[in-house]
Amino acid sequence: MAYSTSNPPALTSWGPLTAASSVTGARTWSYVSSDSAGTVTAANYFTNAGQLGLKIGDRIEIYDSTNKQTNSAIILTVGATVDTMSSGVVIGSTS
Repeated sequence: MAYSTSNPPALTSWGPLTAASSVTGARTWSYVSSDSAGTVTAANYFTNAGQLGLKIGDRIEIYDSTNKQTNSAIILTVGATVDTMSSGVVIGSTS
C-alpha cells in the first residue's frame, strides 16, 4: 500500500520552542499504517514531508497495524516532497 496524504504522521511531542535551543531532533511523530516499517522507512515514502514540517533528527514511531508492531526511526534527510529515515528499530510487538 502506498502513502496517502490523508493519513499523515502526527506530531506528538516537541522540545523547547526557543530558537536559541541547542536541542535538535527533540520532536516525535506517530504514524499508523498497514504498511510495514521497511516500506515506511524506504526513501521517498512520505511525499509531503516538507509540508508536514518533518525535520532532520526528528523521531517517528511507526505502528504497522497489520503485524501489530511498533518501530522507531530517525529522519535523516528532508526535501519538499521526499525524506529518508534510518531503518528503524522494533520497540514493541504483539507477536
